[in-house]
Amino acid sequence: MTGAKTKTILALGGRIGDMDLTAGPLPAEHILGGHRGVLLALSLFLNIVGYVR
Repeated sequence: MTGAKTKTILALGGRIGDMDLTAGPLPAEHILGGHRGVLLALSLFLNIVGYVR
């Protein structure tokens, strides 16, 4: 992809593995097309800052 802008897809999940299984194929398809894909699991972040007990 020379000269073209790359897109970034962000998939948010509540627990580790949620986005890997449900939305994983979509970011993977875009990565293969030269774009970026990011999977973010919020459970660890929420546990660290104390929102989930």
